[in-house]
Amino acid sequence: MRGPIADYYAQGNKRLLALLDKCILGDGRIDRSQFDFFRHQLLRQVSSEEKILAPALAAKLGHQPPDREGLRKDHAAIAALCVPTPCEEWVENLSELLVHHNRLEESADGFFALCDRSLADDAKSIVLAVSTLPPLRLGPFNDGPLVRQLLARVLAESGIAGTTQVPH
Repeated sequence: MRGPIADYYAQGNKRLLALLDKCILGDGRIDRSQFDFFRHQLLRQVSSEEKILAPALAAKLGHQPPDREGLRKDHAAIAALCVPTPCEEWVENLSELLVHHNRLEESADGFFALCDRSLADDAKSIVLAVSTLPPLRLGPFNDGPLVRQLLARVLAESGIAGTTQVPH
């Protein structure tokens, strides 16, 4: 049985994947306004993991959990994919990355389960803090050459460069 942290984030992950599916129109086009809403929600959730959940866990454990660096690299790749104007191919690859990433976080011995076990006494207050975070302020999509170079580097470092095309 999952605890409150894993439940909260698993529900959020499911909702995010449904939002991402709505962005793909099926004729090779992406609904940019839907994707913009999705990326705001996605990056808010990633931000909550990075700014609230991971620090609380590290403080409780006295160190970072072993899989933390891999999750952080995934978060960087996810955030990077939300900067340029979306195109169908890499939005589909983003979906695949999210499914893989979510499995790591949501597994019985994953990040969220570790948080529930380690932060049991504080779980409800953590979920409340996360759920009441204000919306993020994101800039417009950016397709400049420096963005593409940064995206290529982040994707290479994350190990997904071979599957995701850098938008041009």
